[in-house]
Amino acid sequence: MGFPQDEAGISAYFKSASPVTLADVKGVFRVIESQTADYIIGSVDVVDYAEAYDVHVFVHRDGWLVAYYLSPDPVAKIVDIRAYNGSRIDTLLEKTLNIVAVSAGVPVPGLTYYDFRYPNATHLMLIGETGGDGNSFTVQLPSTFVYYSRSWALVNWGGAAYFNVDGQNSESICCGNPYYGTLTPAKLLPDVVHTITVDDEGVLALVYRAP
Repeated sequence: MGFPQDEAGISAYFKSASPVTLADVKGVFRVIESQTADYIIGSVDVVDYAEAYDVHVFVHRDGWLVAYYLSPDPVAKIVDIRAYNGSRIDTLLEKTLNIVAVSAGVPVPGLTYYDFRYPNATHLMLIGETGGDGNSFTVQLPSTFVYYSRSWALVNWGGAAYFNVDGQNSESICCGNPYYGTLTPAKLLPDVVHTITVDDEGVLALVYRAP
């Protein structure tokens, strides 16, 4: 269908029950990378985020809408960390697909997440904490699962901010900026209780296969 699956990493998608008129969605793209009579591929800007957070979007006239980040990007980049307040964890992929769907005039029936790097993965888990709500949580990864990706997102509203795993900090940049990174398997070993402490708001993202 023309989708660049060799370039894509984490994605969210749905298929509309009705066809999409490509001319209706063309205006939402900041950059159009490829366009044919069947599909458009480009990037869509995300409000309140720098251009580096632009989401890549594939729209096919048959009704497929796919939002994704590129293969080098950590999974946690999808987290709408600037909007996280300790309750629901939204994603920038969901936010972007809603915008594109409105332009296309189609409802979003529900999203499926898929990481093209890890075709055998079955689950995506996002765990968050805020600095004003105890600012720490514990996590224990069962060794019966297969883990493909461990990453984190963090936002700093001023001063020092950190995503701390068992006393080891990952510093963020300053003053309202989002930040993200990855964790090596050695920093989040299975069958061990790990303590994660965050300031200001942080989210752990896991991609894994459950038995």
